[in-house]
Amino acid sequence: MNKKWFRIAIFYFVAIAFSYSMRCMFTEWYKDITLPYGFSAYKSWIQGFGPFLGAILVTWIFALKRKNTLFGSSKSQSLLMGIVPIAVLSIVGVKNDEGLSIHYYGFILGFWIIIYGILEETGWRGYLHDELRELKPVLKYLIIGSLWYSWHFTFLRDGTTFKNELIIYLVLVFAGWGIGQIAEKTNSILASGCFHTIGNIMGLSEIFRTNLSPNQKYLIVAVCLMIWIPFIIRWKKKPLAIFGRFYGT
Repeated sequence: MNKKWFRIAIFYFVAIAFSYSMRCMFTEWYKDITLPYGFSAYKSWIQGFGPFLGAILVTWIFALKRKNTLFGSSKSQSLLMGIVPIAVLSIVGVKNDEGLSIHYYGFILGFWIIIYGILEETGWRGYLHDELRELKPVLKYLIIGSLWYSWHFTFLRDGTTFKNELIIYLVLVFAGWGIGQIAEKTNSILASGCFHTIGNIMGLSEIFRTNLSPNQKYLIVAVCLMIWIPFIIRWKKKPLAIFGRFYGT
C-alpha cells in the first residue's frame, strides 16, 4: 500500500473509532456531566478529539512536516480572527438555563467553538487536506467530504432519511471545499477553524440550535464574515516557527 494511503488509513481509523465510541456507544457518561460556571458546554469537545488525535499520531509516527499549522503564515491575523466569534457572542449574548449572564455565557461558548474548530481542523485541514494536496481538487474534496460525512455517523440517527443524509453529505463536501480554500490561502488551522464555527453556530451544535434564535445566528455569522473576509483577502504570508512539526515549523 502507498505510504500516503496507509497514513490516511491510520488517521481515519483513530478519528472514526473515537467518534463512534463517543456518538454511539459511550455517550451517557459525559452527556450527563454537569460542570459549574457554564463549563458543561465544554464536554462536547470530546467529539472533536478523534481527528485531532489521529492527525497528531500520524504526524508523530511518520515524522511528517505539515504545511498547514496552527497559525499558518500569520500568527497575528490568525489570533485576531479567533477573537472575533468570542467577542461577537459575548456582545450578543446567549440565553441559558444556568442562571448565568447571557454575555458571560456567550463568551464561554465563543471560546468553546474556537477550540472545537481547532480540534477538528487539525485533522481535516491540518493533516488530511495537506496529505491529499497533490490530488486533483475535485477528487480531493470528494474524499475529504466523504470521510468527514461518515465521521459524523448521522446516518445512524433515528428518523433520518436519504434526503436528509444527501443534504448533509453535499453540505460537508461544499464546506470541505470552502474551508479548504481558506487553508490554501492561509495555511492556518486556526483560520480554518474560524470558518468551521459557522456550521456550529447555525445549528449543527445542539447548544446553539436551542439557545439562539434564527436572527441571532444570522447576525453573528454575518458580523464574523464581514470581519474575516477582509483578513483572508489581505492575508500576508510570513514565516512562523512555533510548536514543532504540526503547530509551526
